[in-house]
Amino acid sequence: MKINNETKIGLMVSIVILLLAILTIKVGKFNLSNNGHFIKVHFENVDGVNLNSPVMFNGLEVGTVEDVAINEGEADTKIELLLWVNNKARLRQGAKAYIKNLGFMGEKYVGLTSGDAGGAYLAPGSVIVGQEPPNFEKLLSDRSEERRVGKECRSR
Repeated sequence: MKINNETKIGLMVSIVILLLAILTIKVGKFNLSNNGHFIKVHFENVDGVNLNSPVMFNGLEVGTVEDVAINEGEADTKIELLLWVNNKARLRQGAKAYIKNLGFMGEKYVGLTSGDAGGAYLAPGSVIVGQEPPNFEKLLSDRSEERRVGKECRSR
């Protein structure tokens, strides 16, 4: 049986498109099986955390930041991060969230701790109040202000 050139080219193009689709799904970390849930975390400052920033659970990457929203409250303003977390990361009551640097380039991630041993598991959609990241610029400016005041006191 002889196959003409148009059929060969069509078959080759179909195979290439199928391979590109498979590679895109693998490399793009598309999650076709929704084996996870959402957790909300409230911070006052999320300096450097963006959409798709990684979420780490005791040092293991288990999810991503799906949304960042500003919540205006009566007393203050909070930043709400919506985190998609894999079901393997079981958070308990007393779980803590924090923001840390991922590497030297300054990329940030949201870290989660497991919570109190023996505590009840958090339900999907639960809210965690995050621990604020240290503000290094403020610490440095406070330190330089202390030095300036110290020099003025010694010169008198």
